[in-house]
Amino acid sequence: MPEIKIRQARKGDATFLAWLILTAGRAHVKRGIWEVILGSSEKDCLAFLEMVAVTETRHLFQYTCYLVADLDGQPVAGLGGYDPNIP
Repeated sequence: MPEIKIRQARKGDATFLAWLILTAGRAHVKRGIWEVILGSSEKDCLAFLEMVAVTETRHLFQYTCYLVADLDGQPVAGLGGYDPNIP
């Protein structure tokens, strides 16, 4: 039977986190906030968000602010949370 495990996100999850952030930014619309802000294609937005997810500075979209649900070793869901008072 497949097993879901919840874990802290890692730098290696950057591709998945980029997709997660982009998808969340779309909400119920086809073209979301990242496409609007960056004025770029989905592919370019994903590349940008991958870089953002692994910056050294802690921020709202850095990988350290996410939990990932793995199904048989593959990320299938994520949850982000950020407390600006935690360095």
